[in-house]
Amino acid sequence: MIKALYFSKRRSSSQYFHSIFINSEQSNQVLSRELKEKPPVFLLKETLPALENTKYSTDVIAFIQNNYTLYKEESYYQIFKRN
Repeated sequence: MIKALYFSKRRSSSQYFHSIFINSEQSNQVLSRELKEKPPVFLLKETLPALENTKYSTDVIAFIQNNYTLYKEESYYQIFKRN
């Protein structure tokens, strides 16, 4: 995912651009706020079972489900596009 940011030549909408940085309720609150303030056009999600996690708050998950649609799947990634 970090490579995707590099190749897109864009900055992430949030400082919590990868699940490895989500480690508290506070980080989820910041992510939720930043996604709402600066919603990215695309979201990239890794789909490897070993990386599947439940680190995201219900607020973050609901925001993504309500505002994004699966656009494409590639290998171990899903790409979601903002509605």
